Amino acid sequence: MFSKKIIAALVLIVICVFGLYAGTYTVIGYKYTVLGKTTEQAIDYLVNPHTEEKFDSLEALEAAVKRKGTALWNTNLFNVSSVNYSITSSVDEDYSVTIEVYVEDADSTIIFPYPKYDSNNGFVFGIRFKEKNLFGLMATMDISIDGVQQEKSFKYGDYKFSIPISGIKINDLKLSAELSGDIDLLNTETSFLKLVLDETGWKIGTAEITTSLNLLYYYGDKTKSAYVFKIAEKGLQAGPGKVNVGFEIDYKPTAKPVINKWALDVGYVDMALGSAKLSATYNGLYYPILPSPFVSSDSYHKFTFSVSDIKVGGFSVSETPVFTFQPAQNSMIASRFYSLDNTVTVAMPDGNITGKKLSNNVYWEIYRTKTSVEKYNYVKTNSSFSFNMLDDYTDSVIFKTWRNDDKNLYRFDFDFRVEKSFGFLNGKLNVSPIVTLYNTFIRNENKFKYSPYLELAFSAGLAGGEINRIDSGEDFFAFRDNFRHGIKYNLQLAGRFAFSFKPQLFLRGSITAFPLKNAFFNPSIRLLAMAKSGDSGLWFDKTSSSDPYKLNSQADSDYFYSYNSFTYNEFNFDKGGLGTLLRGILDESPAISSGGFPAKAVIAGNVNLTTALFNFEDMGHTYINPFYDFVMFIDKSKVNYLHSVGVEGIAILDSHPAYPFRFSLGFNADTLFAKLRGEDVRLEYEIFLGINWLY
Repeated sequence: MFSKKIIAALVLIVICVFGLYAGTYTVIGYKYTVLGKTTEQAIDYLVNPHTEEKFDSLEALEAAVKRKGTALWNTNLFNVSSVNYSITSSVDEDYSVTIEVYVEDADSTIIFPYPKYDSNNGFVFGIRFKEKNLFGLMATMDISIDGVQQEKSFKYGDYKFSIPISGIKINDLKLSAELSGDIDLLNTETSFLKLVLDETGWKIGTAEITTSLNLLYYYGDKTKSAYVFKIAEKGLQAGPGKVNVGFEIDYKPTAKPVINKWALDVGYVDMALGSAKLSATYNGLYYPILPSPFVSSDSYHKFTFSVSDIKVGGFSVSETPVFTFQPAQNSMIASRFYSLDNTVTVAMPDGNITGKKLSNNVYWEIYRTKTSVEKYNYVKTNSSFSFNMLDDYTDSVIFKTWRNDDKNLYRFDFDFRVEKSFGFLNGKLNVSPIVTLYNTFIRNENKFKYSPYLELAFSAGLAGGEINRIDSGEDFFAFRDNFRHGIKYNLQLAGRFAFSFKPQLFLRGSITAFPLKNAFFNPSIRLLAMAKSGDSGLWFDKTSSSDPYKLNSQADSDYFYSYNSFTYNEFNFDKGGLGTLLRGILDESPAISSGGFPAKAVIAGNVNLTTALFNFEDMGHTYINPFYDFVMFIDKSKVNYLHSVGVEGIAILDSHPAYPFRFSLGFNADTLFAKLRGEDVRLEYEIFLGINWLY
């Protein structure tokens, strides 16, 4: 009996202890303790989402607090950082939580010489000044001043400087600036001075102001000089709606008149009319080549009116007509251009088929030369009806017509498409199969043609993981403090299959891994890959401002897939962009500077074998890193393989944890191996002294 009472008491204690913090947890505030120059506002930007933080369990709260602490530690701006929480009160099992943040600043400023030598071009010598916590705002400033040998001499060298500042945040205001220049004594026409200023977030009442100034001056070729100023305002409350205004002016010193372009955007938006919203905007672009800005070659006027959420019974209707007018141009390029683009969207009441939506677009365009000898006049329509037959399916019927009155050409498309998205692995993997039945009818003069075909398409994306800087408190040996641990991956695959053209596949992916956490040996690997099938070339539309990887289907130009696994610059081979991927392969070597190689697939990789070397008490840590870097350009006929080998020495000062010093000696592996075989070849190599990890 006694033992039963003890057991019952213990159970009761356990229930009380674990039940004490059962319920919900709401963050009511943040408390900051900062030793150093870092501002509380900068830390607040990093850890505080400024939205309600409410957690269903103590475990969820603790996981969120740990993520905030990791984010602080990974900045490398602090010798000590911690994020904790305290429970201050409780009402009906809803606990009020205060997040407590403590940091001790590390030194974030450093200046050092920057020497680099390669066997093709000689010396680069410069100075680097880096500040990663400018004014305590966690903003960065990187000053670089370089002198580059040309013709093996600094007498006709290329002298460059760059002073970029980014990440300045003051309340809602965000600022960035850059001053740069280039004095090229061999190519004076390329020498320039440039100033860029950008700000956003400045508010006047309900309005937010954005401005930018771009000044570019060329010493040797003033025709390239240009000065651009932009200012835009949005969100100014005026009566029942809001006013948006944008203005741009371009000034070229050698142009006549010197103001060669100005643009104006004016909008009155979000006006309430019962349950509906109205917007009216005007966009004007002017090239004042002639006395009147209304009669220039590329000027235009564009008027847009939209009304949304008009309730008609159970229907919701939106309509957006757009009228564009391009005035008569000068006598050399004489033409007139008019177009009307109107879109009507109808959301239908729910019934047996949910999510029904009808969208219709009519586009009419007239193009005339000054003498009307040649003319174009055509009408296009695009109607789609989307609906959900089953849960989570998106189905659509698309009807398009194209008529050219002057060419007696008619085309009709009737397409049926079914899409479905599937999520796996807790949302990390998403797969979207798409089936489309195309029916095309064309009448040209007196000929008629019908072309049906079925297309199967899919897109799949897999992403996840994170890489963190390891805290010495997590490890037995303190010299592992600046190692990294974790894995990040991103894979995207798309395919199109139809009877009318060859199958098309597209793959892009990346993986970065630091697999070992509790070891003095810290190997790492990074792989980047792109591949595609078919003869049409990589499906890139780099003119897209929103997505440089906009992929256009050959079958339907109105439909595309988007991919954003990593930036285009990482594979910018046509501009010699291998310097950030390969140590020891020279940017200026002919194989790279000529634009790389045509390829159906490209695979780049870096393998590091970083090993802890010496730990200097109260000073820092050193590492040695043998590496192997490679890029493969895989085409139908051959594989071009570029690879380099070498070794790095890395030192991280305890006082400057944000700046790992890196000395690198890299060799073109082909010329190195040939030299070791006794062949008479010119050895290509590169010596580098700088800071920061390669990746």
